Amino acid sequence: MTGFRRHITRESIAGDQKDIVSGFFWEFIVNKWPNAVYYPGDQVFKTRLMTCSPPSDISSAPLETNLHGFDIIMPGDIARSGSCGGVFQDFIDQSIINIFQDWSDKTQDAETRLSLPKSELYMDASVFQLDRQLNPIRMWEMRTGLLENWDCPPNFGGDNNIGGQVSFSIKFEFIKPKVLNK
Repeated sequence: MTGFRRHITRESIAGDQKDIVSGFFWEFIVNKWPNAVYYPGDQVFKTRLMTCSPPSDISSAPLETNLHGFDIIMPGDIARSGSCGGVFQDFIDQSIINIFQDWSDKTQDAETRLSLPKSELYMDASVFQLDRQLNPIRMWEMRTGLLENWDCPPNFGGDNNIGGQVSFSIKFEFIKPKVLNK
């Protein structure tokens, strides 16, 4: 018998009874809301946010060169910007649509194509992934975010038709992922 795969046993996989990481529990926290943009408050924002996609496009670009036929690779730049998005369920008060319409209009006025200063339009936020006891296990700190896109397609027809789902994406200049339960 060989020594391969001897580490794979039921005891080595599940013996210490650790929970599997779930994507079901998470929290989106606004650390700084854009000064010029309508905000209905944390209660509306947090309870209507149905899904959240933390940034996954952080990438590394190693420095590479070739000297006398030998490839040399060194640590290089890590892209620390990216997008965070999600989906809200809006209600008849249209608080969520008002957020993104206001933010969009102030980013670029439809008639004049002018914009407010960046300092009035950016947000800082954090996304936390939680375990099944609601303890934070992972965090994405995101700074200087601007509205990238948003969409609320009209959804007409049918007696049980539910509309008002607003999808969005915010592009952040700086993202720092962090594992919290080492």
